[in-house]
Amino acid sequence: MKNFKDYTKADYERIAADVIALSKKNVNQLYRVLGHATHDLGIVASDEKGILFKRIDVVGSTISAARAYNFVARTAPLNEEKAETRGKVFWKKFSKKIQKAICENKDVQKIISGEANLKDMLVKAIPVILGLIAVGVVLSPVYIALISIALAIIIKAGLGAYCEME
Repeated sequence: MKNFKDYTKADYERIAADVIALSKKNVNQLYRVLGHATHDLGIVASDEKGILFKRIDVVGSTISAARAYNFVARTAPLNEEKAETRGKVFWKKFSKKIQKAICENKDVQKIISGEANLKDMLVKAIPVILGLIAVGVVLSPVYIALISIALAIIIKAGLGAYCEME
């Protein structure tokens, strides 16, 4: 796994191509994968300002090794229905957190206005979102999947429609 700061334009181009392919999938399938991924990571979307994710093993600002252990040791996989529900709940909060960063980006504005193509925009948007969650850290494949799924859902909704959401 690479450190976030070591990603190259070629890395972002590969991720962008994958995001475009993912955007052709059924949106409920994307929610299910999002639900499974967040469940497996033990994270939820945060309601706190400036915080995208919250680990379930953290109570306030205290990390609990016992809660982390219990989560890993006792958590059963989600069925598809629960995964889809969890993905939708996560998406509702997470999409609001990343909306400003994406929609105020000048490169995103160019694609909404038709001045740029989708792949070029994604190559510029992916680092913005990764930067929100992972500056200076090694990204697991699950975090890259979370970002890819988020962008695929935005593409399905339409960038213009997503950026106009209240």
